[in-house]
Amino acid sequence: MTPQQFRQFADLLAEPALLVDSDGIILELNRAFRISDLRRPDEVCGRRLHEMVDTGAAQVDEYLRACARRPDVVIGALTFRQKDGGSVRLRCQGGAICSRSDTQAARLLIRLFPRTVSN
Repeated sequence: MTPQQFRQFADLLAEPALLVDSDGIILELNRAFRISDLRRPDEVCGRRLHEMVDTGAAQVDEYLRACARRPDVVIGALTFRQKDGGSVRLRCQGGAICSRSDTQAARLLIRLFPRTVSN
């Protein structure tokens, strides 16, 4: 899946979403992410997910590996840095939308949701 193909369908989602490869490189954002308070698009695309969150690198890597190898949605939580310097903990639903091949890492869709009090 190309970043352009991702945007065609992900822009229909109400919640922020990322296209990330299994190595943690952010490839594309949807419209909801672009208008959110998370980060400016030019600060995000092409960078590692690890650089955008306050969550520990080991936890991020574990989440990305789980998303890449499981056929169903993987629930998690990451603390994202915001434009204003603050941070927000978001519930994540991630999964592989393209498997790893000899020439490219797996492509993952990660949807972001506000955490509820019970989370």
